[in-house]
Amino acid sequence: MGEHPAGSMNDKRVPPTRETAPIAHRGPPRRLAVLVDAENVSPALAPRILAEAMKHGGVEIRRAFGAVAASGWSKVLVRHAFHTVAGTPQPAGRNAADIELTIAAMDLLHDTRIDGYVLASSDSDFAPLAIRLRQSGRHVLGIGERKAPKAFVEACDTFVFLDPASTLPKSTAAYSCEHERRDGFIELLAKAMPPIADADGWVDICVLGARLRKVRPGFTPSQYGKKKLKGLLQSCDAQVEIRATPCTSLVRMRSGWG
Repeated sequence: MGEHPAGSMNDKRVPPTRETAPIAHRGPPRRLAVLVDAENVSPALAPRILAEAMKHGGVEIRRAFGAVAASGWSKVLVRHAFHTVAGTPQPAGRNAADIELTIAAMDLLHDTRIDGYVLASSDSDFAPLAIRLRQSGRHVLGIGERKAPKAFVEACDTFVFLDPASTLPKSTAAYSCEHERRDGFIELLAKAMPPIADADGWVDICVLGARLRKVRPGFTPSQYGKKKLKGLLQSCDAQVEIRATPCTSLVRMRSGWG
């Protein structure tokens, strides 16, 4: 016979629950993939979805799934820099957007940048997906309307109810806009810096400025709310390290962000 666990054979084992077995967080800030069911969520909620997501970490990936033109999401997606994933035709009775979103979420389990998901929908079909992602050690934030079924709500680590009829407070809207600009700049840095960095990751700030204008023609710090590049970099001190030298300043991405 196999060995019994320590203690009495009559001990009742309590199965893991959300309370007794919380998902481990690999350290702040989380790196999130925001996946939106555009056929099930009002486009008016886009800025609030991002604002809620940014309370939980940095938004690395933004994708919307479904027939965005028909659902009114087209202009919203451009404004908030979402990548659109159009669903492939499916047999009658099957939702293409749900299937594409689920496939994308599972594929992202292999992306080491991502340790958390934001699932924006009010559809019960995503309850099994949320459970599967949490079993893989990922934090799952659900966002939807009050009509969201209990199964989906309970499957997430956290669920935020948003009412499309309500408006985003001005302070929250400003917060969202500021963090969206910052995230966009960090993504640009991550793309621009590696080819010009030295062995330790450092880049001369003047060289970096020229590189940014080459990668994104027309780039200016004012697009991100700052007058000068150094001020813009200093506003991203959680992701960027700056070192002064007698002649210039050197910049590099902090560990885990480059």
